Amino acid sequence: MRIHFTHRTIAWFGAGLGIVLGAGAYLLASGSGAPSGQAESPSPNAQKMELEDRSKPVRVRVVRPTRERLQKTSTQAAYVDPYEEADLFAKTSGYLEVVHVDIGDGVRKGQLLAEIWIPEMEQERIHKEALVEKARAEQEQAQAAVKAGESLVDAAKAKASEARSQIARYEAEAKYRKVEYDRHLQLFNERALQRDIVDEKSNQLQAARAALEAAHATSDTAEANMLVEQAKLKQARADRAAAEAQVKVTQAELDLANVLLAYAKVTAPYDGVITKRLVHPGAFIQSASNGNGDPLFHLARFDRIRIVADVPEADSAWVKVGQPATFRVDALRGQQFQGKVARFSDALDGHTRTMRVEVALDGANTVLRPGMYGSVSITLADQDDALLVPTSVLVTGGGAPSVMIASNGRVERRTIEIGQNDGVRVHVIAGLSDTDQVIAEGKDAVRDGQQVEVVNR
Repeated sequence: MRIHFTHRTIAWFGAGLGIVLGAGAYLLASGSGAPSGQAESPSPNAQKMELEDRSKPVRVRVVRPTRERLQKTSTQAAYVDPYEEADLFAKTSGYLEVVHVDIGDGVRKGQLLAEIWIPEMEQERIHKEALVEKARAEQEQAQAAVKAGESLVDAAKAKASEARSQIARYEAEAKYRKVEYDRHLQLFNERALQRDIVDEKSNQLQAARAALEAAHATSDTAEANMLVEQAKLKQARADRAAAEAQVKVTQAELDLANVLLAYAKVTAPYDGVITKRLVHPGAFIQSASNGNGDPLFHLARFDRIRIVADVPEADSAWVKVGQPATFRVDALRGQQFQGKVARFSDALDGHTRTMRVEVALDGANTVLRPGMYGSVSITLADQDDALLVPTSVLVTGGGAPSVMIASNGRVERRTIEIGQNDGVRVHVIAGLSDTDQVIAEGKDAVRDGQQVEVVNR
């Protein structure tokens, strides 16, 4: 009997054969039909071999830390800035009458640079001066009136005192006449004296009493006059105080006029050089106080200068005031100038991620000009005896930086304190000595306490 195999028959036969072979392989891999859920235990020989592998020392290569001079610099593009610079404006409006300086002129602090003519302000000052003179004359008159008032008060006091003394005298006279009259009247009553003598004594008593009353009236008048003169003196003193105040007011107005007029003279705020002159005589100058004024001059000081550079974020943490710096100028064929870091912004620019640093050069500047371009190299660190290890020995992960040490045939993981890291070598500040054996190859295959064999051959 002949059997014919079609293509479909052959395909089905192959699929079935594949299923059978796959099931057989699965049974062999799972332990030749071991019950489900039970893993085959390793043989005693396999366990023994595994323990022998763990106890066998791991071969590693080590390096020793080296002591070398560590020098880190940051070289950045830099440019020259004036130590101080300012646009000079006019504080008042007027016609520019005289210009005393031009570009390139060196000036001293307080030096007159330009003069502005303000005719109405000149007249205002003359008027204020006249008011001051008038106020001072009125003050002198008020002072004279006070002196006259003081004299009149003194005279009134003297008259009042004299009137009071007259009262005492007339009181004594009246008392005497009363006693005399009473004695004569008694004698008359005793018929020892004539009537005309008694009448005479009575008249004398009446005259004494009238004189006493007149003295009282005179005293009252003198006291009243004294009060009047004292009131006049008080008014004179008030007038004098008002005159003195008026002098102060008019003097203050004159001082203000002088101050405003002084704004017509433009002076240098500090020593420097005129780098721009933006006006000519005859021009009408607008006051800068109203926001419409244009600068007259640009003044720059560059006997001292600022070397300005932007240090990248990676170096910014190492910048300190006083660090040495070298400025090289392209325009001067690479001439070098020595200086130190004078100040820095202590903050990074949010767009460039750089920090502004300024370097002050040693000595006075006689060559460099603002705007010159070059490069500055700042020495961020310079240590003669720094302990260094390759960065490849650092163990990653685990928080603090650490390394693996081969000590007495075993591994010791040691935490260290690191400083600068240039990507090749790292400065170890604490945690290592130059006699330690730091695992360089095989550190990722060992753990703390494991036996190792150093094979540096």
